[in-house]
Amino acid sequence: MTGNDEAVGKPLADIQQPTAFGQRVGAAHGEQRHSSELIKHYPASLVSAAWSWLLYKYSGEEQVCAALVTADLPDNVRPLIAHFQQRDRLVSEWIAAVGSSCDPQSASEILTADTQHTLFSSLLIVGDIASLPAVAQNVALIVQVQNDWVILTAPDGQFDNRQLQRITRHFTQLLDGLLTARWERLAQIRLSPRVVPLPHQATTHALHDELLARLTQEARQDGVAIAFQARDIRYRELLQRVALIQQALAAQGVTAGQRVGLHLSRQPDTVAALLACLFSQVTFVPLEPDFPGERLQAIQQEAALAAVLQDGYTGGSLAFDCPILNLCDLPYAASDSTASVQLSRVGGPETAAYMMFTSGSTGKPKGVVIGQRALQTFIHASTERLALTDKTNWLLITTLAFDISMLEVFAPLWVGGVLHLTTHEEYKDPQAVAAYLQARSDINVLQATPAFWRMMFKAGWQGKPDLVALCGGEALDLRLAQRLVSRCRTLWNCYGPTEATIWSQMAQIDGAALENQHTVALGNTLAGYQHVVIDDDRHPLEEGMVGELCILGEALSSGYWQRDDLTQDRFIQQVESGQRMYRTGDKVRLLADDRYQYLGRFDDQVKLRGFRIELGEIEAQLKQIEHVQDAAVKLQGEGDDAVLVGYVEYKPGSEMTKLALRKQLHQFLPAYMVPGRIVVLDKLPKTGSGKVDRKRLTDV
Repeated sequence: MTGNDEAVGKPLADIQQPTAFGQRVGAAHGEQRHSSELIKHYPASLVSAAWSWLLYKYSGEEQVCAALVTADLPDNVRPLIAHFQQRDRLVSEWIAAVGSSCDPQSASEILTADTQHTLFSSLLIVGDIASLPAVAQNVALIVQVQNDWVILTAPDGQFDNRQLQRITRHFTQLLDGLLTARWERLAQIRLSPRVVPLPHQATTHALHDELLARLTQEARQDGVAIAFQARDIRYRELLQRVALIQQALAAQGVTAGQRVGLHLSRQPDTVAALLACLFSQVTFVPLEPDFPGERLQAIQQEAALAAVLQDGYTGGSLAFDCPILNLCDLPYAASDSTASVQLSRVGGPETAAYMMFTSGSTGKPKGVVIGQRALQTFIHASTERLALTDKTNWLLITTLAFDISMLEVFAPLWVGGVLHLTTHEEYKDPQAVAAYLQARSDINVLQATPAFWRMMFKAGWQGKPDLVALCGGEALDLRLAQRLVSRCRTLWNCYGPTEATIWSQMAQIDGAALENQHTVALGNTLAGYQHVVIDDDRHPLEEGMVGELCILGEALSSGYWQRDDLTQDRFIQQVESGQRMYRTGDKVRLLADDRYQYLGRFDDQVKLRGFRIELGEIEAQLKQIEHVQDAAVKLQGEGDDAVLVGYVEYKPGSEMTKLALRKQLHQFLPAYMVPGRIVVLDKLPKTGSGKVDRKRLTDV
């Protein structure tokens, strides 16, 4: 924690004046009952332990350090080092260990070396000393515990008064509480905010009932539902096509609760097929035509699909081990057709709406199951947040295999607007999308990843003053945010994993506020969702602290398809409330006002151009290649320069060209998961425990 990096506020260069704040021990509770005991029982070890614990929570690092000065040795600046890997120790044992952690190594070396890793440099003073040591000139924070007072000073003003008050409050609470917690385990020590359970979101109608009612109302008004190439498809026509696809599914023997693959190109029938599945309570599974055939066939078998829908573009291109229904074989209904949509009454709101297969660390993709109630919760919350109306004209540019496409499909139809479809050739081409926006002035909503927005600017796009721009799928950097917010009507920073149904946070970016920030924070939780930040022991953390972001609410996935082990690991119970929550694996710092600073991942998952990638899946595919002994993959670079790099160690006497290696990967992995660079090594660097040393991969 260095100054305002946890506030996402003023740049450090803009803060010059020193700041300070003081508080009596116990004052936060309206008493000073432990103040006299503080020095009596633990002259320095208790104070040192409390401060190191706070550094641990604020930095998220399992080893922390600070400079320590005590009144009995005022001229001796010692390094305070604390380790938090073994949290099953008694608090009393841990306090004693912290107290004996000082060694002859100079504090100046500690502050210039180790603290670069922990992102924190501080000086802790216990007792009354005549003058500050020289090291005080190089620290961000001075903490002085004198008699029954705690005084925090930021010499360079890197912490504002509000931050100092919060840190002081946390510190004094710890000092007050550690005395009574000496016989508890270290893992039990916490400053836990109370997590208020979310109220149940009562819904009057099920998703398919409500959606059909909305579409039917628009059909009566003869409104346009889909714009594709030179043709407008009206809501009436769309519902007629939905009814025919429903009839075809029923004739094929597909029933509610079963799963159907959508191996379809980008055209209006694809939207009709989505709706037909929803109204029939059949779970749809997108099968992206651009993905390798072996991968799609593996998904079909894993999901036990009852049928696969194809069209003129995809028909016959790939064999599946289940019935195939080609939508081109269905007759188009006449304008006076009496075919009507039928709503299935089997199942309920927990019936799966869709199953999205994402990258899996075990070497094969995993299916995330999203229920109809979850999808309904999200659609309600997102359309209200964006204030969408029947004037909405949304351009769909995302593959259906990426769950954020569900917002692009359903949101405009939900509010009676128009869904604009790009062709298979257009949707991945930033120049084509820019030209489409230029040609169709009525388009007013577009969602894309940061990588695609950057490609749009590189293609010469100058912006659109009436455009509502959504950005998500990976971190939104400050420079891109500034460019977008100045060229669009509004910019929304979106966050959320597939397991929480598309987005769980949507924050409108304030262009003026960006001038005083150095990163773009996540935040603004959607209705029906809740976020908490937990520590390694699953306890909720306070503002300013670093931990894992978790999501609660009725929009959570029911889990992973036929992966109970993984479901139990990622979907856990919140300690205090008992509510079910999803562990995102994202490392964040909890800020004020429902905001979060993204700091990275706790695992090997990465994001590349918005796609979620488990490095373990790529490594597993590399290791299956006959000539490969061992392999590792890293994401190197940032933004447009980010690239997957594969490190390969061949078996003795074996070798193959890098081109042949990548060709084999293309047989199962999507193009975005195939490493852009291959590095062949005699031996992969290993740690003492025999694992691949990923930190050293960059150096080879």
